Amino acid sequence: MASSTYRQGTGWLLFSGVMLVLAGLSGIFDGLWAITQGDDQTVVTLQDNVILWDDSFTAWGWIYLIVGVILFLAGFGVVSRQQWARYVGIFAAVVFIFVRLPWVFAFPVQTFIAVLLGVLVLYGLSVYGEPEGA
Repeated sequence: MASSTYRQGTGWLLFSGVMLVLAGLSGIFDGLWAITQGDDQTVVTLQDNVILWDDSFTAWGWIYLIVGVILFLAGFGVVSRQQWARYVGIFAAVVFIFVRLPWVFAFPVQTFIAVLLGVLVLYGLSVYGEPEGA
């Protein structure tokens, strides 16, 4: 049996990097969609008690697009063990968890899954992202 040496936490960092890339792609696609919708007024109703209204998708589209590109690049940086990408990923995971929590009453299962994935990314980046020798 051949002996091969793997760096500790490689699987967790790969998982975290892939999750950041997927989150970035989602943000990029959401942002591009919102930008192409222009300034149309839209009303979104979630379960009879929560109403979100926004008349400018373009501004949110640019925010989603920029954040999506940052997360996308950070995901590749995490896989290549760049420390800046680790810090961006930790910050993004914490923000993601707190942003998802208010949705628990409208979408409990989806929110639980999203928060769980955020916690796993946070774990992978915080426990296994240190450079060798640190």
